[in-house]
Amino acid sequence: VHIDIASDLSSDASAGANANVRLKSVFDKVRASLNQKSSQKDLQRLVILDDIATLEWIGIPVLELVRFARALCALCRKTNAALVLRHHVVTPGEPDDLLRRLLQLCTYHMDVLPLSSGKSGSVALHAGSAAINAPFRLVPRHGAVHYKLSDAGAVFFDRGTGGGVL
Repeated sequence: VHIDIASDLSSDASAGANANVRLKSVFDKVRASLNQKSSQKDLQRLVILDDIATLEWIGIPVLELVRFARALCALCRKTNAALVLRHHVVTPGEPDDLLRRLLQLCTYHMDVLPLSSGKSGSVALHAGSAAINAPFRLVPRHGAVHYKLSDAGAVFFDRGTGGGVL
């Protein structure tokens, strides 16, 4: 099920003014979809909010976005659905207010950063505040896995071994 939040919200120039009403209607659509699918046993569900920073850019206040993300997180936990929130960092360095609040909600968070070559990037996986015991190995920033995207797919390589890849 695809729910296009940005087009619904950006159709009104004053998106921030009635954001809570519009985000509630989006939340209701997601809840209805998850409840409809919950009747099927052993069904794995995934909810992706791609990209929450866009909603901030079109004028929705951070507080409303955080409330929406918390409600979505609680709904996904209740219905046993996986939730992926994607957030673009606009200003490098210190995390912005929205990202700091999202980090409080997450079970895991992944950093995807470009390398100086511009042709590849690095991926690190960290435990969030909601993580208890990770059933897999976490990847710290100093041991990040590097990758290069090509026409055939992604090529992964260890740090310092990219000479043959790049």
